This record gives sequence, C-alpha cells and structure tokens, in this order.
Amino acid sequence: MMLSVEAGLRDLWNAALWEGSELSQNGDQLYFGPPDKGDAFFWYACQMRSEAAQIGLLATFYDVPADTSNIGHLFAAQVRVLRGGRRRFETKKLSKAILRRLADTLQTLENSYLSDFLDIPISGGRVELTMRQLIQALWVLDTLTASMETSVSRGYIRSYRDASEYSFRIPKGRCLKILEECLGVEPEQATALFAQLLLDPDNTTKCFNEGVWLHPIIELDDDEVVLVRPSIAVGSKVRFVERTLTELLGNDLSGSDSFGGNFERKVRTSVSEALKDNELISDFCVLPHALKREEENGEEIDLLLRIGAVVLVCELKCLLVPTEPIDRYNLQKKLEEAAEQASRKLLGRKNSKTIEKCLGAVNDAERLQVLPLVVLNHKIGPGLTIDDVVITDQNMLNLFLGSGSYNSGVAIHKGKKAISSSQLYKSQSEAERALLQILSEPPPLKSFLKAEHWVSFGFPVSDRELQVMKPSLKPDALGDDEMISTAALLSN
Repeated sequence: MMLSVEAGLRDLWNAALWEGSELSQNGDQLYFGPPDKGDAFFWYACQMRSEAAQIGLLATFYDVPADTSNIGHLFAAQVRVLRGGRRRFETKKLSKAILRRLADTLQTLENSYLSDFLDIPISGGRVELTMRQLIQALWVLDTLTASMETSVSRGYIRSYRDASEYSFRIPKGRCLKILEECLGVEPEQATALFAQLLLDPDNTTKCFNEGVWLHPIIELDDDEVVLVRPSIAVGSKVRFVERTLTELLGNDLSGSDSFGGNFERKVRTSVSEALKDNELISDFCVLPHALKREEENGEEIDLLLRIGAVVLVCELKCLLVPTEPIDRYNLQKKLEEAAEQASRKLLGRKNSKTIEKCLGAVNDAERLQVLPLVVLNHKIGPGLTIDDVVITDQNMLNLFLGSGSYNSGVAIHKGKKAISSSQLYKSQSEAERALLQILSEPPPLKSFLKAEHWVSFGFPVSDRELQVMKPSLKPDALGDDEMISTAALLSN
C-alpha cells in the first residue's frame, strides 16, 4: 500500500512539474488536472492512435502463420528436480506453441516503430549487443523460470525456506551456459547479454531508476543469481526496448549515430517507392540522398522532394516514444528545435535554381511552394504545427504519397473481417492542394480527438479525497456500425 501511494504521489508531482497540472476547487471538492485539457488530450489521442494501429495489425493478421525461420535455431531451457532435491538444467527443442509465442513477441516489435532499433549493434562493453538478442535472452529466461515454477511445492510464502524456493536461484555459471547454448552464441556474447540484464543490489541508483524490469537477474554473490520471473514473463517487451535504449543511449538516442542515419536512409527509400507506386501522382522527384550544406555555416537537408509545384524541405527526427510527463516535455522541446531547424533550412534553400538543379524543372514556376516539414519515426506528436511548420510521421507521409486512399478501419466478427477505405485525393492537383492540410490534421487521429472524454479517480489526501482528472475515450465512439454489420454478415 505504501509503495502504491508513493508511486501515485510521484505521478502527481511529475504531472505538476512537467505538464503544469494544478489544483482547483469546486465547493468542498478538490480537483487535480491539466490547465489545458485540449493539449493534454492531444498527447493521449496520439498514444491511443499509435496503440490502435499496433493492435489493429495484430488482430487483422493474427491468423497468418508466424514466421519462425529466424528463430528455429533457438532452444528452450528447463530444470529437472532429481532425487534428494538436486536440480539438473537442460535445453530442449521448441514446441510449435513456444515458437509461436516468441514469434508473436518479435512480430509485435517489428510492427512497431521499434523495428528500426532491433538489429543495430549497440556497445555493451567489449561486445556489441542488439535489442533482438536481448529479447531472445529474456525469452530463454522465461522458458527457464516457467519450468522452475512448476517445481515449487508451497502455495504461499510463510518462512525464509519458502521464500528461497520461490526465489529461482541458479548458479551464475549455469545461467551463462544456458544463454550460450539456447541462443547459439559465443561465450563472450552470452556474457555481455548476461551483464546487461544483471542487477547489483548495491547499485542503488540502478535499483531505483531501472530496477528489475530492465535487469531481472539479481546478483546474490560471486556464485549465484536470482531470476525475477514477473519482470521476465509479464513486463512489456516494447517498454523494455524503449527503456533499455534510453539507459544505454539517452532518451534522444544521442549515444549512437547509427539510428538517425539508418532512419534517414529508410525514409528516403520508402518515400521514393511510395511515389513510384502511386498511379495518381506522375510529376514528382525525390533526392536519393541528403542535400549537403552549400556553405560553411549552412545545414544539411535530410530529405528534399517535389510533388508537382510543391517542394518539401524535410527535417527527419528519430526519437523514442514518450511515456512519462518529463518525456513529453522533452519531446515538445525537441519538436520545437526541429521546427526551427526546418525553417532555417527552408530559408537557405528557397532559391528556385537550387530546387531546379536538385529536383528538376517545375512546370508552373509561379505556383511553386517550398514548405518545411518535420518527419518523426513514431506517431506521438504528428498533427502539431509549430511556428507554421507541420509535424508528421513517416507512416502518414508514406500513406499520403502511396495512393489516394487508405484502409481506415477494420471490424472483426467470428473470424471474418470487414475493412473500410477512405479517400484522400483523386488527382495530382488535389494531392498538391491537400498535402499540408492532411498532414497537419491526420485523418487517423481525427476520430480519437473527436472522442475526447474526461474521467476522474479518487486519491486519498490528509483530510479528504482528491479527484484526479484523466483523459479517456467516449464509450463506443470509435465504432463503425456499418463495418461491424458487414463483418457480422460475412460471418453468417
């Protein structure tokens, strides 16, 4: 109970410190909430849009056979209890059910914005690690602790002996060997993975900052460690990757140059491919590389493209999704900096001769528009306009450039699916006119913004109950009756 109250007070303090949430009073009732509900709900709607896109993909394609080609070499770990209570640790081949579970975990990550981060090496001391390897190491520990859990004979903890049985102790050397054999890696790689997941109880800073959710192997002494099963089995793998990257590289990923460069190349390629496949847009050009600075104090343009008479000068930003008030505060500051960068780069490149040299002649030079744009790698923040600079994301940009329509929703009933489609534009001229308006008001976000709803929950204070306001969605506000009816008909 004390820990819950402490965590609640921490959340209230951070909301006040970083988001300006404040106390108000109506009669005898105290309320705590944001000063600008519209702004606060925008960030919540972005989060809901991002999660809905992820869940929608999983629900729509869950019946597609899982791709296990990249994990077929892995083994699970198990423990056998021998006579006298001795334990023998073994490896075993994976069942189809276990393979599917791991494949689903990896597919969730690959369908998210974190897919760009999974396979880029990150320094873990002398040996480089990847997020995919760490997720697979967690999965091996999951199979091991699940096996150890079945051997627990006591239903509750009543003594130190009971606690010892629940502690899932394992010799350090044996844990290292299990990672090595199950993952099929060299001893040095297994040691690096083990070290990243290890928590030293004497390191109080790491215990309180990251804790067992990032480091579920607790060091007891030189010989033994304890495996924390809830952190391994229940913890969100998306959150694990985000927090591990923050720990290793900082919340802006400034500890590595690889992520930004890879993201920029990916966006340039995907934008070019989207336009090539678009049957409605024929007059376009995408610079296949960054545009180097023209003068000593100039700046490099990450992405330069033209659609008819509209030229976009794009600043690309690869950042982590915010989860705490301080994260959203920092993201807001970074978006403001990115908007300022895009504006500076725009002013330095407005000369039509530079554009013509890079992107080809514009048929109607009088209609030429050169516009700044900030492109993010995730969906938290797109839809903002900062000092006349629109913030969008790579998925929305590709969605717009790829065709004149998109799949806007799906309803599933008894395994049958009905998918709705929405029109963005019907011609190149419409696309040129609609581009900024659609990117500044992303259609997938609109339905969430329209569903704004606020609720409150009670939080105990010294002499009364404080009502804490929190954003929510109107019940059934996102439902499409026509789609649901269509899915039901398909199921009959």
